[in-house]
Amino acid sequence: MTLEELASLKADKLIEAVTATKKENKYEEGKKQYDPNLHDVKSATHRPNKLKLTPTDKFEEDGVTPIVKKESTEPAKIAIPLQKYIIHQRASFAVGNKITFKSDVPESPVFEAALQTWRKAKMQYQLKEIAIKMMAETEVALIWYGKVDEKSPGKVKFRNRIVSPSTGDDLYPVFDKYNDMIAFGRGYKVDDVEYFDLYTAETLRRFKKGEKGMEEYFTKVGKDEEGNEIGIIEELPYGKIPVIYWRQELPECDDVKDLIRAREFNQSDFFDNNQYFGDPIMFLKGTALNMPAKGVAGKVMEGSADADAKILSPGDYTAARKLEFDMLDMNIFTLTRSAKLDAESMKGLGDLSAAAMDRMLISPHMAARDMQDGEFGRGVQRCMNFLLAVYSDILGIQDNVEAEPVFSLFRIDDAAERIELALKANGGKPVIDQQGSIEMAGTSDYPDEMIERIRKEAKEAQANVIGNTPPGPPKEELDD
Repeated sequence: MTLEELASLKADKLIEAVTATKKENKYEEGKKQYDPNLHDVKSATHRPNKLKLTPTDKFEEDGVTPIVKKESTEPAKIAIPLQKYIIHQRASFAVGNKITFKSDVPESPVFEAALQTWRKAKMQYQLKEIAIKMMAETEVALIWYGKVDEKSPGKVKFRNRIVSPSTGDDLYPVFDKYNDMIAFGRGYKVDDVEYFDLYTAETLRRFKKGEKGMEEYFTKVGKDEEGNEIGIIEELPYGKIPVIYWRQELPECDDVKDLIRAREFNQSDFFDNNQYFGDPIMFLKGTALNMPAKGVAGKVMEGSADADAKILSPGDYTAARKLEFDMLDMNIFTLTRSAKLDAESMKGLGDLSAAAMDRMLISPHMAARDMQDGEFGRGVQRCMNFLLAVYSDILGIQDNVEAEPVFSLFRIDDAAERIELALKANGGKPVIDQQGSIEMAGTSDYPDEMIERIRKEAKEAQANVIGNTPPGPPKEELDD
């Protein structure tokens, strides 16, 4: 599809053409996996109620056999949010401790303006949410919009909004034959009224569902040559589509959904068995003449001549269950390249250094690197490219500046270990100055100002020492 074809279509046909280009969405499957309340183990169809037999205080005609009441009881339904745990961990590793940018023109005003907008939009936090939505819902988009602000670079303040299926938005990217996005449609509802926005690099067209179907509406109205009022399509000043779109084919944990399902059903069965057989059960044969009272020491039970009583206790089946759970956990975390970071797994590791911990987390780091080199990282690059293009136009500076993201590892910051290693490599000589110490300690967001204040205080202290020093002996005494 081309822009010319889109421009030639009326409202209903246009929206139909845009929505028809979209690939199949796996949101419902992703939602089912991500939300533990939607897992099969919670379903009455997959885990129906069981028959429960409860003795009553009434007896059959023989006066001995108690009447049993039949009831329906709900089995254990233990849903484990493993998909959510894995996805959140993957997002943290993918975003890392901090994302910075390396520019080929570091002093470029365009790059500085884009970087300032990146910080003010709190993109470090936005990207983690985007990564989670991409993995859980299979698609997510970031829509940029600007407004006049005298204090911002170019007098334009940019903000953004994250939209995805879970926010009630239908996303419709339109690509040309070169796989470049030439338009982006967004369907949504406000007060049960359907809306549809279509973004291109030059315009934003808005549609609203009325009595005759989807109709285009305008936020600006002008007049034609004859003086009649006409709607004016909103022009976008960015020169690029102000939408960044991320997509992946399947939910992140789709490959291990059967393993997680088995883990939940088996654990639920284990809980059920414990409810039935976890405590000792007395099996009585014959007629009991009396029953011992609860909590009485030296309990004695009498029975008829043919009576017999035994305590039923379960065999040691927990070892087999533990092996089963451990195998499932190992496969789930190995195949998703995630780390099981619970207290039980970590307590046997001892006091590991940050470097040793990094080696243990090599699999999650490799998975994060794949995300950074893949769709997630490309989206981060597209965000910066958009800001650079916008500010190049706003500021009127065509320096063709480019910048690429530099991802850091999500790791434990062991400063002492790093300094010790650097000292050894430098023959024991200092490897960091005063400003570097302040930056590493994180005691100030403005280390330059703190350095200047420290120097000023040092000069004042030195002046006070000199001013308070008692005078020396007279010159004559020194001559003698």
